[in-house]
Amino acid sequence: RMTADGAAKARELCMTSLERDPQYVHAHSLLAFVCIIELVLGWGDRSPSELKAQAADAARTGIKIDPDDEAARTHLALVNFMTGKHDAAIEACETVLGINPNYAQAVGVLGTIYAYSGAEAYERTVDYLDRAIRLSPNDPWLPIYFGVRGTAEYIKGNINAAIEWSRKGLQRNPDFFSAQRNLICTYALRGELEKAHEALDEYKRIQPKISIAGFIQNARPAFKHQRDFDLVIRGLRLAGVPEE
Repeated sequence: RMTADGAAKARELCMTSLERDPQYVHAHSLLAFVCIIELVLGWGDRSPSELKAQAADAARTGIKIDPDDEAARTHLALVNFMTGKHDAAIEACETVLGINPNYAQAVGVLGTIYAYSGAEAYERTVDYLDRAIRLSPNDPWLPIYFGVRGTAEYIKGNINAAIEWSRKGLQRNPDFFSAQRNLICTYALRGELEKAHEALDEYKRIQPKISIAGFIQNARPAFKHQRDFDLVIRGLRLAGVPEE
């Protein structure tokens, strides 16, 4: 459900599953994904370093058990992406696509990595995200792809398109944090502070502890370029996101 309680329950179920069968690849893979989500949103009481370590360990364990498991390798790509290892993340996704060219999540994650790699990667971002949507038009990850496309449009300077794609993501999942963050920033930069404040209030419903410091700690490595990260920080500050 992409909520703090849902993530905690998913992690609990993964751990229970692994107690029963330590060789169950899917549980390792899903555990890696849950840790990444908790890292990005600051959910739970575990430190970022602990979450990163567990996510990496779970993904690598899954790959060790089954080197051809697409999900484990895709989630390792997410771990690398969120820890600033963009080249390694791209390589992990390309390995997955070498195993299964039609694995939609790897295609979508590759598009996500390129979205955070700067305006110069915009065309690749669009190509991979569009391909992921075509491969799996009813995928549960669609809100992520739409929100990520909104981020790419924001970085590219296409503010209207950023709002349009972010709204599409929120129509699919009103609790999707990245799309809501895009709206905060885009409205703030357009000077529509009332709408920016409304988007911020909605974000606080999802993540009550939102702060500039927390965003820097949890999200900075995902952005390849400081200039793109600074653009997001500028929008958040204009909207009144607290520093601490």
